[in-house]
Amino acid sequence: MSTTDFRNWPPEADKKRKRGRKNAVLAWTGIVFLLSVLGGIGFFAATGRSLWPPTIQIMGPPLHVMRGGQEQVLVLTSTIPGGRRRAGVLHLDLAAYDMLTGQQLWLKRVRSERGGAATNKQILGAQGDAVWLLLDELTAVSVAGGETVATQAQIESNNPELKGRLTLDEKSFRMNQGLVITAADGSYYRLRTPLGRVEPVTKLLDPSEEDRTPAQFAPSYIGAYRAAGAIFGNRWIGTRTSKGLDDPGGSNRFWRSELIGGELPSDAGAFERSNITSYLPGSLNRDGRSLNSRKSFLWGSILLDPARKQAVKVANPDSVLVQTMSRIDDDGLLQLARVDLDGRVLWEREVPLSRLQSVMAGEKRLALFGIHYNPNRPKVGDPYHTARTVIVSLDAATGDFQTVSVFLRAQ
Repeated sequence: MSTTDFRNWPPEADKKRKRGRKNAVLAWTGIVFLLSVLGGIGFFAATGRSLWPPTIQIMGPPLHVMRGGQEQVLVLTSTIPGGRRRAGVLHLDLAAYDMLTGQQLWLKRVRSERGGAATNKQILGAQGDAVWLLLDELTAVSVAGGETVATQAQIESNNPELKGRLTLDEKSFRMNQGLVITAADGSYYRLRTPLGRVEPVTKLLDPSEEDRTPAQFAPSYIGAYRAAGAIFGNRWIGTRTSKGLDDPGGSNRFWRSELIGGELPSDAGAFERSNITSYLPGSLNRDGRSLNSRKSFLWGSILLDPARKQAVKVANPDSVLVQTMSRIDDDGLLQLARVDLDGRVLWEREVPLSRLQSVMAGEKRLALFGIHYNPNRPKVGDPYHTARTVIVSLDAATGDFQTVSVFLRAQ
């Protein structure tokens, strides 16, 4: 009776058959994977799509406009699609957002160029139904939907005196009852309508309510929109800051602020008033009684309306918006509190803004424009590279707000 040594089982022939089947499976798997990769490459090459995300960035400050009683914010962005990155295609998109709801109203591609650079492109302003853009050339589009209404070639054709004399720099244009143009020889011209005739300019006219200029834009500075105080009749409210630890110049100096206020004499002069409303680093150079002294604010200050060069004011009751941060590091978010002249906090909100870059005060709402750092980002490197740009549409009376990302979609 024979026995089998199962330690050497299966026989060599069976081993070879199993190795053959295994190798065949691996070979077919490799072929299928290779065909999938080639098919994917062909698909993305044919459609212009890419596995890499598009590169999108903000082109200059936003613009606050009124259209038919509706307050809007216009934002110009540039997009480099991932699938055409090497080809150097640059898309420029203009979008409009409703300040009441915070939602996007329309998105229009205003220019596409191959080999273009994302520089020297921004919104210049608006007048009437036209929005003026600098897109490596002077362009006018409709405020209603972003459709082009005048190109530089059309403008120069209607105005031969401008041909070859336009200096395509933002400092060469200003809004003053139309678009005022500084020509290459230093002369000035006003273009009231995009397809109209220019007129020589010797002096600026009184500002028109239809003239709209881009908002003040502070890309990274955290304290660009701070006012020291505000005046309501003969009463005033302001902030006073303290250094905290007895370390006047070290890294442990974190500014905290408390609210102060008082009454102004009826004959208070301009210097005395300016000393209250102007932003002064450190302590407010004026005595005042403490308001709500149990409440202090980290980097607290009164929110500034840069267009009016004064604090944002809210009525019924008279009050201001105090801005502060939740933390001292990059995880800190903007916090706002409505405070009346007695120092009472009427509401407090934390809004998704890591850096406040523009403030636009409208008739019904307040539009806060800036960036929100990704809370789940890697804790090394610049947090700006994983940030999203947002508009916060705020009701200053109630504190209710809506937030919308500027990058809702990329074409």
